[in-house]
Amino acid sequence: MNIEEFKALLKIVPTDALKVCPVCGKEFFPSRSNQKYCSRKCYQKEWYNENKEKIIDYGKAYYEKNKEKIKAKYKAYYEKNKEKLKEYYEENKEKIKAKHKAYYEENREAIRAYGKAYWEQNREALKAKCKAYYEENKEVLKPKHKAYYEENREAIRAYGTAYWEQNREALKAKRKAYYDKHRKKLKARVCPVCGKEFFPSRSNQKYCSRKCYQKEWYKENKEKIKTN
Repeated sequence: MNIEEFKALLKIVPTDALKVCPVCGKEFFPSRSNQKYCSRKCYQKEWYNENKEKIIDYGKAYYEKNKEKIKAKYKAYYEKNKEKLKEYYEENKEKIKAKHKAYYEENREAIRAYGKAYWEQNREALKAKCKAYYEENKEVLKPKHKAYYEENREAIRAYGTAYWEQNREALKAKRKAYYDKHRKKLKARVCPVCGKEFFPSRSNQKYCSRKCYQKEWYKENKEKIKTN
């Protein structure tokens, strides 16, 4: 059938035969009397939305049952295709980042809630894992972290200040609770700058205040600042 024949056929077909797809809103001529969607893609979308909870539950149950096999499979696949995957990421870095960012913005609250719940459930295991990873990769991570800080110093400081302003009372309460819990361990210390006696709010606190810390830092880095 050529285009002219098709156009002629459209004139014969009554307009009430047209249907509107409930998924994409596109008008279409059904090929059978009970056709509801314009395409298989729209049908699958609607089917997924209707059965979302069942699919998620099934997926979770399947993962729990076959966790070790799935992990081993993914690991083997990654090892086999490591270079290809890295190459693909480098080529599509911006698209992937944009996609991740959009997904995060859309699902921010759910992601945070899930992360918090996961951390509470697996706190000790995660701490041990992070510590072991750091000890293993210390030499690589230290210069990397230092370089990142130097590159993003102003943004990090601005974020820290803004976070403190927003959460001042909660942070103070947290520090006080920490101090009350570890009071016996945390003995009074003397600030090396002003000579004032103070109780540290954490185990590695050396100075009584930020002002004293900045004074000492300036003193130590005076020459570098002058040369720069």
